[in-house]
Amino acid sequence: MKYCPKCGKEVADNDSFCQSCGYNFNQSEQNTSVSNNQGINVNNPYGSSASRNNTVYYSDAAKIATKVFLIISIAGMVISFLTFLIIGIAGRSAINEAAGGADGGLTGSVFVGVAIYLGVCCLIPLAWTIPMTVSIFKKFKNNQPISTGLSVCTLLFVSIIAGIILLVANKGNN
Repeated sequence: MKYCPKCGKEVADNDSFCQSCGYNFNQSEQNTSVSNNQGINVNNPYGSSASRNNTVYYSDAAKIATKVFLIISIAGMVISFLTFLIIGIAGRSAINEAAGGADGGLTGSVFVGVAIYLGVCCLIPLAWTIPMTVSIFKKFKNNQPISTGLSVCTLLFVSIIAGIILLVANKGNN
């Protein structure tokens, strides 16, 4: 058996065309010697560490650790938002009480405004953190490879530890 250099599907040795993508093996025989000189395995163009159907197996420990740190990051952002929101609401009430039931004036407004602003600043990262986390969870579930770009974005924007785990995890096809 050999593998199609275009789509990676397994085909019979005597096939002239790939049944999946229609690749012409007779045309590629002229390029076989050139490919072999470049160190490319013609029978498996994806290399020895990648499987023919792009299935990647991450270790269970790497999956669990990544999921835990991603969830902790999201929880931290939500807790920060709620904390600033509660501080803003409770602070306004406390300032109004201190002013004898009257409006807390400029100090109260500034305090509430800053607390709400900081709360919103905690929500903004969730706009990319949640979709990235969902994408990583789906890729783990379907045993799909996680790109280096997604791993680096996870490292920079979501969780340093989860990003490092994704970058250094053994992605072999066990």
